[in-house]
Amino acid sequence: MPATADLIENGHILKYVVTEPWSMDDIYHITRQGKQVYDTSPHRIHLLADVTGIRKVPPGFLSVRHVPDLNHPNSGHIALVGAEGLFKLMVELVARFFPPEKVGYYHSEEEALAHIRSLIDAEGEP
Repeated sequence: MPATADLIENGHILKYVVTEPWSMDDIYHITRQGKQVYDTSPHRIHLLADVTGIRKVPPGFLSVRHVPDLNHPNSGHIALVGAEGLFKLMVELVARFFPPEKVGYYHSEEEALAHIRSLIDAEGEP
């Protein structure tokens, strides 16, 4: 499957992995899973999205601005790992609709996790 979702770090981080070939239907599928996590969580959930190797942008991509990962009250920081080229450009376009600290770009999963863990520590969540 080109898109998977897992809850990691004691339920504080939702991890998506997206690989080619992918479509917006794949994104809608995992974000529906994400919404269930956000709806039932007593705390903020941060998103780690590994998009390494994604080069193509499917039709309808700009509708991603409506997914719960960006809009849900329990959604936190979005860490994109490996975003580059046209895909990164399109993500940056969508990210302009949100506060600048909402989305970050990282070269490695370790770098992204370190940042998200610092946010979790600052939130004081167990």
